[in-house]
Amino acid sequence: EAGTLLDVRRHAAHFDFLWQLGARARAATVLEAGLERFPASWMLHARLRGVTLEQRGIEGLAEEYAARLAKPHESALEWYAGYAGLVTAEYYRRAGNAAAAAAAYEGSIAHYEHALERSPESRASSDHYIAMALAGRARLAFEHGENERAGELLLAAFARQPDAASALDGLN
Repeated sequence: EAGTLLDVRRHAAHFDFLWQLGARARAATVLEAGLERFPASWMLHARLRGVTLEQRGIEGLAEEYAARLAKPHESALEWYAGYAGLVTAEYYRRAGNAAAAAAAYEGSIAHYEHALERSPESRASSDHYIAMALAGRARLAFEHGENERAGELLLAAFARQPDAASALDGLN
């Protein structure tokens, strides 16, 4: 286990070094090799999200994970696609694009539900982020004067994972 974490950190550091040098193509190759070897690495998926957002924008993030899911993949990829959907929703919400944010929250929830089907051991974290997505949808409803719907969604979030209520989303 410790050797694996060290190997993941080495891939991440190698990627970071090449990226900072401007060797973007080589850095991308290193990142892909790392993701191939460690498909469930938070550290490497964080870099994938960052690079994708920088190079292709928020629309590109959903496209990136959709393309990855279209190929044979590890079950953890569905979970990361859910997280990418949540990040996408938060960016859209911040930009004032409620319709796109709502769709991204729904997509995120669907990915987490699929992750649970493939990997029941992801229950705690999947439920946490599903609750966050439900709360995000509640905020959108509240901002649009749909108070009853906002309340329903908040109750659904509490029912899904009460401990998520104290967590801040990625945009605080």
